[in-house]
Amino acid sequence: MSIILKALKRAEASRPEKKVLYVSTFSGGVKKIWGMLSVVLFASSLGFLTAVYLMHDNTDTKPQFEEKPVPMPDKVNPVSKPDASGLYNEAIMHIKGERYAQAEKLLRNALSIEPENAGFYNRLGFVLRKQEKYKEAISAYRKAILLKPDYYEAMNNLAVALEAIGQENKAEDIYKKILLKKPSIAEVHLNYALLLESQGRKEEAISHYHTFLNLSQDAELKEFVRKRLK
Repeated sequence: MSIILKALKRAEASRPEKKVLYVSTFSGGVKKIWGMLSVVLFASSLGFLTAVYLMHDNTDTKPQFEEKPVPMPDKVNPVSKPDASGLYNEAIMHIKGERYAQAEKLLRNALSIEPENAGFYNRLGFVLRKQEKYKEAISAYRKAILLKPDYYEAMNNLAVALEAIGQENKAEDIYKKILLKKPSIAEVHLNYALLLESQGRKEEAISHYHTFLNLSQDAELKEFVRKRLK
């Protein structure tokens, strides 16, 4: 081997070993790592920005519901019922005009509103008697007395209705009962006197006629009694 060739080999052997393969591998790995990190960072940034956008978007676009007062239903005016007193007063006007059927209808309507009104029943009994509906009249009077046990006017009217259907004994018992508790009722004396006279009991009748004249303020009826006493 020539001296020159040996010298070249020695020079080649004395150069530091190059770890190209190692360096190349490391360098490629670093690049890959940085690439992956970049992708991750980019994805994270994109995710963060997307979340922020969505939050912002949701905040801006979410419908806002204002609290509104609950609408209250309109007040319903109660249906006004017919006035029972008004019906009764109208019935009285018909009674004065002797329109008893109209008065009966009005009184029944009044009783449908105030079914516990004894006065309405007493007046109903009167218009029924005037129409010769005696059994119905008696029932109305008894209802009035049931509601008001000391209703002497209704008791007197009941006795008159009983007389009309021939139950004079029952009528007399009622007159006596009233006069025992309330002897100052002039009309009861008059009705009882008329009953006694119809039975031929004139002396008893005259006594009650005189008592009526002393108690009554009705000039027309007093004149009627005076004529009967003559």
